[in-house]
Amino acid sequence: MISVKVSLSQLTYGGPSTFVNRFSKYLKNKNISLNFYNSKEKASVILVISGTKKLGWLLYHKLIGTRIIQRLDGFEWKYNYESHSIGYSIKCKLINFNMNLIRKYLSDHIVYQSLYLEQEWNNKFGKSNKSFSVIHNSADDIFFNKQSKRIDRSSKDQKYKILCVEGTIQNDMVTQKMLKILESAVSSNEQLEKVELYGNNSLINKSLYDREIMDFKGTIDRDRIHEIYDYTNLIFFILEINPPCPNALIEAISAGVPAIGFDTGSFKEIIKDAGIFLEYDKESKKLEVPNFDKVEDSIEEIIGNYGHYVEKAVKVSKDYRVSIMGDKYLRVLLP
Repeated sequence: MISVKVSLSQLTYGGPSTFVNRFSKYLKNKNISLNFYNSKEKASVILVISGTKKLGWLLYHKLIGTRIIQRLDGFEWKYNYESHSIGYSIKCKLINFNMNLIRKYLSDHIVYQSLYLEQEWNNKFGKSNKSFSVIHNSADDIFFNKQSKRIDRSSKDQKYKILCVEGTIQNDMVTQKMLKILESAVSSNEQLEKVELYGNNSLINKSLYDREIMDFKGTIDRDRIHEIYDYTNLIFFILEINPPCPNALIEAISAGVPAIGFDTGSFKEIIKDAGIFLEYDKESKKLEVPNFDKVEDSIEEIIGNYGHYVEKAVKVSKDYRVSIMGDKYLRVLLP
């Protein structure tokens, strides 16, 4: 049996593990096994998830001729503009060094999760002479099954919820301001019920917010994330600045939920016309605080034309089936 071996030792919480979990199911249907790096199964091809400390393991496979594919995530950058210890800054630099070392010298092919990421890596670390592909992430079929809740509009008189889903909700000045703007939007609009926030919120001082409006749900098990989309009238708002290719955003669109966010990172590339992207009139890569005046207007625009934006989300979501993503990866892994 063909075996794809990944650089992870186990599945954890977060985007990389979500990708591996979905891709392994796809491969299983193709009679291809996906194994962790410490498996005794012989590897037909290696898939590095961003970077790995196991450089000796990678070098060994490089020397014996095993094909090595690197799926690159975003590099660390916020530490340059936030207050952190010297130790944390050094850690971030080492993470970037590790990923770029593999990118330039050990990989045979690079997969960037978005066009934005490909451009950013080339701008920051120079172009690699390795072949590359751009492959967006995907969502499970169970998210697509939620589209009917919004398409039939049987609950059109239901109040709207703003939905934020992040791996970790950050505590930088931009995010703090964003959360306050969303809180204000709900308090001043009778059509809005509340803001539901999913993800690690340990960095946030939740006492600063009206907890009846700002509902911090915390982390949710990967197998239950789809339940978030059982509610009909949802608007997804992305908090992350310069997102590489967020799984949560793709899941929301795949569930037929329109999205709002600032035009940074891959946001516009992912949503296309399935929502509204706002101008970031400051330097996002320096975490400068932008103008938030258009946030409430964009929420009202989505509410006033909800069926239209749902229709757009359903159309865009066709690009984010696991089968489409899996086929693209398979052509790269086993050319």
